[in-house]
Amino acid sequence: MYAQKLRYDSRLPVDTVFTGVTADDGRFVPTQTVAFLRLMMVALMQMAQTDEFQFGSPFLEPSLRIRLTKVAVTRMGIRLGVPLAHTYSCDRKWPYHCGTCLSCQSRMFCFSKNRVADPTWYVGKNPLRFFAKTMVKKAATVGYGAWRSLPGRGGGGMHR
Repeated sequence: MYAQKLRYDSRLPVDTVFTGVTADDGRFVPTQTVAFLRLMMVALMQMAQTDEFQFGSPFLEPSLRIRLTKVAVTRMGIRLGVPLAHTYSCDRKWPYHCGTCLSCQSRMFCFSKNRVADPTWYVGKNPLRFFAKTMVKKAATVGYGAWRSLPGRGGGGMHR
């Protein structure tokens, strides 16, 4: 549908949509298999009422004998200098990676298999940094005066 929307809104000849599905994704998520990609392509062609539409993954195309795993795609990104710290793959859709969902665990595994330090910031693995950011946001929300009046902040409470 994104391709059709682009085609009609901006008059661009978009007829192909790529996803980031890899060869090993289907083992854990049934909607990330070759069969599902083909089914999605047929559904999109029927909705758009055209057979000039493609939906697939450059990392998973058995007819071309392309079956790259997530580890191989990560290795390719490292070699090409892709800023992987700026990519996002958490299932929870939080501002930062949670570090506990399947996608975050897979991401950590890929970096460790490639013997490269993971540049990703995970909430669960960096609790002090997360706590500091939360407190700064809280201080900005309540205002400096209210913040100073909290116990132990010099403006009131137990430490007068």
